[in-house]
Amino acid sequence: MKRKFLIFSLCLLPCLLNGCAKSGKIRVVTGVSITANTPESTVQRHYSQDHNISNVLNYLRLLDPYTSVELDSETFRSGDYEIIINYSDGAHTVYRQIYQDYLQKDGGRWKRIDPKLGSRLQELIEKLPGDDMALAFSPEKPYNIQRCYPEVSP
Repeated sequence: MKRKFLIFSLCLLPCLLNGCAKSGKIRVVTGVSITANTPESTVQRHYSQDHNISNVLNYLRLLDPYTSVELDSETFRSGDYEIIINYSDGAHTVYRQIYQDYLQKDGGRWKRIDPKLGSRLQELIEKLPGDDMALAFSPEKPYNIQRCYPEVSP
């Protein structure tokens, strides 16, 4: 019995190591910026505090984009949101959301999202106050956030 367990463990070890190597490096999220463009106004929020960042990342994780669609540029002239996630290595990811219906990641294809979940972004912006300083998460001044968040990929 011990021999079977040892053989099984040795066979499993390369698989685990290979899986860890493929997962890539862990990047720390240093800040999040949200811009809401509506016909009435433009609202910007900048977050560098741990709990605010986790709220925005949890929102993105809840979205489950499906069905790629072609959208005309006139479709998103107003009523769109831009979410920029900044990482400790200087990289960033840009999400764009049109109303509560469509989501795009890093200039990729637009995908449909559940409108009930999509409407939560406006609630999130209204609920979470932003940082006092607009430059709170600039690359020149990264913040030391203790928790590591895995890269979001809806």
